[in-house]
This record gives sequence, C-alpha cells and structure tokens, in this order.
Amino acid sequence: MHETEQYVETCYGSVLVSIYGDRKKLPIVTFHDIGLNAQDNFGHFFKHDTGNIFNQAFCIYNINAPGQELNAKPFASE
Repeated sequence: MHETEQYVETCYGSVLVSIYGDRKKLPIVTFHDIGLNAQDNFGHFFKHDTGNIFNQAFCIYNINAPGQELNAKPFASE
C-alpha cells in the first residue's frame, strides 16, 4: 500500500498526517496512543496484509499529535 505524508497547518502548529490509499475513497481516521506516533502505532498494521484489505474500500489517514512524529523538534518553551 502506498503511503504519503503531508503536513497540515492548524492553529496549534503543523500536524503530520500519513495517508494510505486513494483519497477518493471513504476515510478512516486514526490517532495514536499516548507516548507513540502514528508510524509506530499503526504503520505495521496498514503497510502489510491487513492494510490491503482496508485499502480496497477506504483511504486511511493516520494523524500525529503535534510534536509526536518521528524526529520531531522540541516544542518552544512559550
């Protein structure tokens, strides 16, 4: 399954979204557990056999909490 990543600007800063599948299909939106990021929490699940089943009917959007993506820069103190 093909994955793309896109930063989305919000009033709280940039949020990284990992997108799997055709954006014209119905969306499934995920949000990771505390202390993880979307890649660690869902990457394996959606990149292998199970992901192909979902990809037939859905587009998956894995949303990272601000600053939780891989190699994120520390938040400013303010």
